[in-house]
Amino acid sequence: MNKQKLNNNLFYFSTLLVLAGILLKISNYQTASYAYLAGACLFTLSRVFNFILNRTKVRGRLLQIQIFSGMSLIFSAALMYRGSNSWSVFVLLTALLELYVSFRGGEFSK
Repeated sequence: MNKQKLNNNLFYFSTLLVLAGILLKISNYQTASYAYLAGACLFTLSRVFNFILNRTKVRGRLLQIQIFSGMSLIFSAALMYRGSNSWSVFVLLTALLELYVSFRGGEFSK
């Protein structure tokens, strides 16, 4: 299995863990923050691997934005663990940053 395929599988698995953690938190499960934190750490790790594997001069800044969005997920996991309701703001920030990168990244993939 090549490195890019392994990184893609890590990304898909981490995204599922993050989504499961959010749904469990909405359902008021006590252990939701642990599943969310595991997914957020794996998400950030996959973004760092993506930065290492695909870094070019043009795409470097977009990949740095993706790493920042992963760190935002980790910070929201800390807020979720503390019982604060402001974790959802950082999830929204991550979603907006990933949406921005997905639209900006399309013009550099040619």
